[in-house]
This record gives sequence, C-alpha cells and structure tokens, in this order.
Amino acid sequence: MDRLENKFSIKRVTKSTDDGYLEALKIYNETTPVDIKTNTNEITEWLDTSTPSTKFELIIFVLYLDDKVTGFAMLSYLRGRKILIHDYLQLQDMYRLNVTFFAYISLIYSYFKEKSYDINFYVTEISNKNNGVEIEKESLLFRKLLCLEEFGLADAPYQTLSLGLNHHESSYDAWIYVKKSGDTISSMAKETYINIIKGIYFDYYETWYTPLLDTSGLDTFRKDIQLILKKIEDLISDIEFINIITGGSKQISANDDTIQELTSGNLPAISGELKKTFPFLALVLLILIITIIVTVVYHRVLEFFEIPITSVNSFIGSVFTGISAIGVAFFVHKKNG
Repeated sequence: MDRLENKFSIKRVTKSTDDGYLEALKIYNETTPVDIKTNTNEITEWLDTSTPSTKFELIIFVLYLDDKVTGFAMLSYLRGRKILIHDYLQLQDMYRLNVTFFAYISLIYSYFKEKSYDINFYVTEISNKNNGVEIEKESLLFRKLLCLEEFGLADAPYQTLSLGLNHHESSYDAWIYVKKSGDTISSMAKETYINIIKGIYFDYYETWYTPLLDTSGLDTFRKDIQLILKKIEDLISDIEFINIITGGSKQISANDDTIQELTSGNLPAISGELKKTFPFLALVLLILIITIIVTVVYHRVLEFFEIPITSVNSFIGSVFTGISAIGVAFFVHKKNG
C-alpha cells in the first residue's frame, strides 16, 4: 500500500549565521503586515547579541515541512516574570493552513516542555483597532488559532507600543490573550494583569530599544510607556479582578469565519513509494557516471602501456558487471530491510 506523509519539524537558531535563518527571515519579511512588523535588522542584532543577563530571552525557530523551510516563529521569554510571549508565527502563503499552524504550535510547546522552561503565563497581543473593525488578516488568523489553543481574552484595556519612535501605525488598541500554564483560567487579579503589562512594556519593549535608540529617543519612548501604562491603570482602578473570556462574541467574529475558510484544507502529501524511487534512480545514475569515467581512464591507461584492449576486455567487463550487481543488491537490501 502506498504511504502518504508530511514531516513537520522546527529548529531553534541562536545566531544569524545558522542554517535556515535568513531564508525563514525572508518569509517573515514578505508575509508580515507593516503595522505589526519588527525591523528585521533589529531581530538579527538581538539574536546575535542577547545574553543570559538580558531580561528577556529571544527564541527563534525555523519551520520546516518535509525538510523545506516554510516559515518563521519568534517568541520571547521574560525571565524574571516567567512569561512567554508569542510574537510571530509566519508561513509562506501556500502553507497557511490550520493543520500546519497547529502542527508547529504543538512542536513549539513541546520544545519548551522538553527544555523545562518555568512558565506561568503564555501571552500575546491581538489588534483591536477601531473596536475590531480594522483588524488586519494576520491578527484575525492568530486570534482564531489562540482560541482553539484555549487562550482567553483578558477583558481589560490594553495598547501596543510603537515599534520604534517613527512607526506610529504599530501603536493601537489591542487585547491581551493569555493562557495559564498547567491550568484553565477564568479571571486574574488586577495586579497580575498589570504585572503582565509591565513585563511586556519594560522587560521586553524598553529593553529591546535601549541599545537601539539614542538618549533623547529613549527618553521619549519611556515617557510614552509611562503615559500609556497610567491610562490603563486609571481605567481599571475600580476593578478587583479581570475576567478571562474563553468564548463568545469578543473572541470570535464573522471575520474569523472568513479566515477559517481561507485556512481550511489539506497539505499535499508526499508518497512514500515515490520517495523511495529517487535513491534508486540516483544510484543508477551514479553507477553509470562512474562506469563512463572508469572506462575512459581505462582506455587511456591501456593506450599508454600499449596493451591490446581485446586482451583484458572480458575481464574488465566482468568486474563492472559485478560492481553494478553488488550496488543494486545493496540498495534492494536497504529498501526491504
């Protein structure tokens, strides 16, 4: 019976020279909307310069399907607060399917479990521009994925920070989606919510831009952070607990259903039997090339020593036949074994 298969895999990269990084970064650059895109030079610089003493740990994966680079994932672990932030999960258009996203998310979670990361909360920012009317396709898609992964919407005000001083479109009203490690969550203390925001704003954003901005620019950026944080704190000053919504209209909209239609479907699987023919063809081609090369050399040697070709022709032919038979027999044994 023919076997159909797809092989999903991820590889963490720790420096920009690692195999697959630049190809994955190119996919990120081509598929990420400008409103939510972090400068690729900044990502590369942090990948190459971050240290264990940095408040956040930048974690980047190259995503593979059948050993081909298909995407880019970026997360950040806030060491002091034990928070894992989902930044980006970008795939080439042809692979933007539900099955693909879920496979990669599962592998990413398995990585953190295997490496024994101490995580209290998984969080991510999702756009709520103009009360949800102007949400870009990327946020709609990721929101759908998060809901199915049992993330909940923190029902409290939130605003993203600008990705640099001049990227004004990247600061907008948003929601924080949160998942508690090892347990379901229906609410959290206001102080816990503020702690998560402070982690995102200071441990992550401020730390990120500290080496990238000059003194004046960094002062401006810090003032913006303080103003936005105070606005949020004032809006929830009379609230004791923040509700975490795990379903309902605030999470799923008609637009999400449209995205679901666009991302449903199946990946083209590779036939196991077809894959097996490639090594065989390669072996036959290799034997043919070697035979031709050896034949040419063999004739040259005979001519040099003035040996009649007919005197050794049958012997050499037998040798070639034997070598070919051994090669084919070895391949068949490996294939069946």
